[in-house]
Amino acid sequence: MRTGPTTFLGRKAADLLAELDSNRESALMAQLEGIARGEQAAEDGRMLAQHEAMQHMARWLS
Repeated sequence: MRTGPTTFLGRKAADLLAELDSNRESALMAQLEGIARGEQAAEDGRMLAQHEAMQHMARWLS
């Protein structure tokens, strides 16, 4: 028995879905890496209070 898309549109749709899954995995990995960097910064004492962060970022926030 044959399974899978047999038409051009079916193959294209399958390719797009595979790419979407790949993009989701990449986004998840980026989020996890960001969380890990934040946890490491906290352990290293590289954290600011919110008002201090606002002062440091004032030129970009105004």
